[in-house]
Amino acid sequence: MDYCLGGEFFRVLQSRPGKCLSEEDTKFYAAEVTCALEYLHLNGFVYRDLKPENILLHETGHIMLTDFDLSKQSSPPGPPTIMKIGNMFTSYMALDTRSCTAALRTNSFVGTEEYIAPEVIRGVGHTAAVDWWTLGILIFEMLFGTTPFKGKDRNTTFRNILKSEVVFPTTQEISSTCKSLIRKLLIKNDTTRLGRKGGASDIKTAPWFSGITWALLRHRAPPIIPLEDPIKLQLLNYALTYIPPLPTTTEGSTSKDDLNNNTTKHKHHNNINNNNNNGGGKRADSGSLDIESEKLYENTSMRKNPFDKFSSVTILHDV
Repeated sequence: MDYCLGGEFFRVLQSRPGKCLSEEDTKFYAAEVTCALEYLHLNGFVYRDLKPENILLHETGHIMLTDFDLSKQSSPPGPPTIMKIGNMFTSYMALDTRSCTAALRTNSFVGTEEYIAPEVIRGVGHTAAVDWWTLGILIFEMLFGTTPFKGKDRNTTFRNILKSEVVFPTTQEISSTCKSLIRKLLIKNDTTRLGRKGGASDIKTAPWFSGITWALLRHRAPPIIPLEDPIKLQLLNYALTYIPPLPTTTEGSTSKDDLNNNTTKHKHHNNINNNNNNGGGKRADSGSLDIESEKLYENTSMRKNPFDKFSSVTILHDV
């Protein structure tokens, strides 16, 4: 995986006024996350742990998903089917990404406390629809700096997820199409939730995304570009020239392992993993890596851009 200079998207949000983004900036990142989930679903994977800590910001400003510990793959992945979207006046063909994970249903109690879907809490089995639930939570958090069902403790949070409706704060005015998308993604019944019918195509054709040209998304200038941050540039230059001292065995010395293990950790959302196959219990969130403790990286200006050849595959355009 490419080194992501921007670090965790969580830290980006924490550094913004009100710990949130504008609606337009939120739309950009929501679109990129949708494409990432689409790609996983096309390959038969359900991600199951979307949250700001698991989104990394590449030096170009585009996002990458990380931490696939809780992901589950359909064996084998189903082939995508073609479906028609639209009405009698305007219609087009699109890929049904849901069909790639249609055979996958699991009862594992996994996820992140404030992002976990109702069907996971109820233990009735869940499908790829859990990823669209977490997308709704993520969009809400990007807009308002908090999650919609957060309670004073875990039990209260779970009760809110199961029973409470979405209430939009008045701290930021957002469009009706944005509210509509969030509500549809956060439908508690996974059989009627947006994305259940056609997967990513359902989300990408939502009115809120009408201004997004999906095939050109990776060629669009991101709202936040890490290389424009002078502090990050200074750290990068330091990392490119830093030569760590060799570890010594004398008494009282500090080894390289001690330095690496001293990286400051943070906690935001708590992971939950009661899947017997993965060891069970609560799993600690991974912290951001200290750039001074990292291996040396080649000059970023000379590195290959992993997004150069990206294009969206969901919408099929007639030639």
